[in-house]
This record gives sequence, C-alpha cells and structure tokens, in this order.
Amino acid sequence: MIKFAFAILAAGTAGIIAFTPAPAAAQGSLSPVERAGSCPSGWSQGSPTKKQDSGYCYASKDAPMVYRRAAGEECTSGYSEDGYYCTTKSASEGGGSASDQLVSYGTVKKANRLDRCPLGYFSKDDMTTCTTSLSPAPQSRRKSGPCKSNEIDEWGLYCTANANVITREQAEREAVRDFNAIYAENGANPPAQGSDTDSYPSMVAAYGPRPAKGSSTSSASSSQASDQTAQSAENAACQEGSATGAAIGGALGGDAGAALGGMLGGLGKKKKKKGC
Repeated sequence: MIKFAFAILAAGTAGIIAFTPAPAAAQGSLSPVERAGSCPSGWSQGSPTKKQDSGYCYASKDAPMVYRRAAGEECTSGYSEDGYYCTTKSASEGGGSASDQLVSYGTVKKANRLDRCPLGYFSKDDMTTCTTSLSPAPQSRRKSGPCKSNEIDEWGLYCTANANVITREQAEREAVRDFNAIYAENGANPPAQGSDTDSYPSMVAAYGPRPAKGSSTSSASSSQASDQTAQSAENAACQEGSATGAAIGGALGGDAGAALGGMLGGLGKKKKKKGC
C-alpha cells in the first residue's frame, strides 16, 4: 500500500510538472513571428520573392530569440524590449525600449481613417495605416496610456521618439503628403487635427518654432561675413593712413613733422579706438 501511495504521488507530481505553464523565458524562439510595426533587430519582414508572408518577421543570420509582448507588458528576465517584442539582444547591442529603436519602413495602425499620421509618416492608400518611406525614421506607436518622457504626444493619438533622425524639411514634406491624402478622402475637408503642416504642436516640440524668412543661419553667417569684410577694409585704410603720416612726418622732421604725421595717421602707431 505504501508503495502504491508513493506511485500515485509520483504520478500526480509528474502531472503537475507537465501542466505547469512554461516560464516566459522559454517563449523566445527563432521561428517566424507575427509582425507588429517594425520587425525586431536582427529580423526582417517577410518577402514574397522568398515565398514569405509579409505579415511576419523572419530571423536573419545570428538573430536573437524573440517573442511578441502585449502593450505595456514587461519583458521577462534575460530579455529586453525591442518595439513590440522581447529579445535576448541587450540594449547595448541594439535592443532596448521601444523609444530607443529606429524604424525602417514601419507601420502604425490608425484609430480613425481620417486621423493624421505621426511625424515622418503618411497615410497608406487604405487610410487605415500610417507608413514611412524614410530610413531611419522616428519610432512611433499608437498611444495606450501616457507617453514616456522621451516621447512626443501627437494629438493624443501617438507616442513618437527619435524625431531628430529626420529633418524638419522631411517631416514637413511627409505632413503635406499625409494632409493631401486625408483632404481628398474627406471630401475636400481638412482632418480633425487641422491643416497646419509646419508649426503644429508636435512639429514644434520636435524641431522648435519654424525659422522666419530671412532669419536663417545662412543669413546670419552672411551678415557676419559682411561685417568682418568691412572691418578688415577699415583696418587696412587705417594702416595705410598711419604709414603715410609716418613717412611725411619723418621727411619734414622736427616738431612740425611730428604734428603733421600725427594728424595723418599717428606716425604709424596703432590706434586703440575704432576708426583712424
């Protein structure tokens, strides 16, 4: 009976082990993983030419193990965040939080077809998704709670980081492209987020106020160069006058020569005050 009891206990223990869910650390794999936005570092979007599903990410050579994570879910020990995935690649090797990652040809789902897209993105033909042709591009995601300290809150719709990987001119160009698509889709009406494409809040947050015409850095540099040229010409004139005064004064000699030389240029002495 005792042996029989131990056998039941052993069987029960085995059953518990068998039905205990695998730890999160075991979730990572190198199998194709469903794509959410951009693929994790070391993985690439499926290509039809390789007979791969474009809705999945595929591991490349030396790719880290990954698994999809839910919004707001923390990665298990041994994994770090990489966009919408958890990866065994450390932050120093290219992993890290979603706001640390750069997107290449990424996509962001819209909440509404007529919503504008985040910085650097534009509406695809189906108007349900934002995409980008820039590489690298800002990292953007649908807002699901407060944006992080290094992310820009765009209209309460998106959280965007690394906006400075593109220029203001690139961001404005994509904003105009996005606005035109929504304007046409919306019966020649602007989107709910307005028609401003160069000075709306997130654009200013990323790049500062738009420089006024005629006040660019190049104009300032040109003005500074002109001032320096004028000053150089003035100095040259002073030196010429000083040399002339010294020559005449020396030729006449005596007190009269010294006085005349001083009037014409100070006998070659350098003036401390501006002008000759």
